[in-house]
Amino acid sequence: SSLESALYIEDDIRMGALGINAGIHASSFSVQHKLFTSLQPRFSARYLLGGGYTAKLSFATMTQYINLLTNEGSGLPSDLWVPSTKRIVPQNSSQLAAGLVKIFGNDYECSVEAYYKKMNNVLSYKEGASFIGISTNWEDKVLQGKGEAYGFEFFVQKKKGKFNGWIGYTLSWNDRNFDDIN
Repeated sequence: SSLESALYIEDDIRMGALGINAGIHASSFSVQHKLFTSLQPRFSARYLLGGGYTAKLSFATMTQYINLLTNEGSGLPSDLWVPSTKRIVPQNSSQLAAGLVKIFGNDYECSVEAYYKKMNNVLSYKEGASFIGISTNWEDKVLQGKGEAYGFEFFVQKKKGKFNGWIGYTLSWNDRNFDDIN
């Protein structure tokens, strides 16, 4: 049994060609007589450069109390969602993204973005462990570690006309390290 609470406040600010959205997300998670709390600032800005170009920048911190646990070694789908507990602390991350958007007339939009994400307390099974069999507590079968993800995203959209749609492509890397595995 657990209880998650959250509050979010944000504001949009415009100063000529500069637009800013800033906010803060406050949350708490109560489980097994343990209370986890988090303040997570969020910030994004865009600047109209002229000629149909816009520059974008964003930063966000996030805390996740419900964790996805994936068995990378199994050929069978075995993704499980497990809660934070007294022993399994919440995952948290910080992400920075920057991009450039070009609008052609009113019909087409193209963008390219780069991002970097740093993660703490990510979950993985201990070596050789799985959820098959219930002889031990699931918390004894997992480890927490660190990770990072980074990459580029490309996007093209046709907005108007009888034929419209979009196509996107992401090239990314995700590295996770666990002291008892790596």
